[in-house]
Parts: sequence; C-alpha cells; structure tokens
Amino acid sequence: LSFVGKVTKVTDGDTIDVSIEGWPIPYNPISVRIWGIDTPESSMAHALCKKEAKLGVIAKAWVKEKLPIGTIVTLRWTGLSEKYGRLLSHVVLPDGKDFAEEQIRTGNARPYFGDKKPNWCK
Repeated sequence: LSFVGKVTKVTDGDTIDVSIEGWPIPYNPISVRIWGIDTPESSMAHALCKKEAKLGVIAKAWVKEKLPIGTIVTLRWTGLSEKYGRLLSHVVLPDGKDFAEEQIRTGNARPYFGDKKPNWCK
C-alpha cells in the first residue's frame, strides 16, 4: 500500500511524522520508521557513546534539511509496524528517489532490516 502525506516532524535520522489526509486521530500524523536504515541516536539518553550522539545530531539535521516540514512524500508501507508502534515504510521523495538510499549514500545511515543494529561508536 502507498500513501501520500506531508512531513510534520523529524524525530531522528530514521523517524519522521507524516500527516495523511483522511486518516483518523490519533493516527494522524503517524510516526514512520524509515525502512531499510539505521541512523545514530541523536540523544545522549539513547546513544551508546558521545560519538554516536554527535553523528546522530548530524543525521537528524540532514533529514531536516532534506525533508523540511510540509514536504510531500509517498510512504510505501512494508505491511509491518515495530515495537514502538511506528509504521515501517519506504519513504519516496517527490523526485521518485528512495530516501533511505539517499541517506546511506551520504554516510548518515547504514542498511538495517531488523537484525543487529550497527555500532556507531567504533
């Protein structure tokens, strides 16, 4: 399934909130975990080391630049959600590019499909 919506918030390098017209509250906006990537945590409360938190702040800033509030994106839902209730979804940019692939290319994200997360402290 695909849904078109507007970015309402960037939570982290791999999590955004998207408002989809017609979706009911409290599921609108919906929290989306971007499928296929892991980014470093931007909060020291969740990061394993200072290096990870620093990289996380950089990744989050990059997402905010590339997906400013109001950006129209297409969500290609994987059919899955995860333990925090976020929708696991591909995020497709207006130009048709896969956002996760763009992040991996910049080095702000690493491939991740639910197995062991990368260690950003090394």
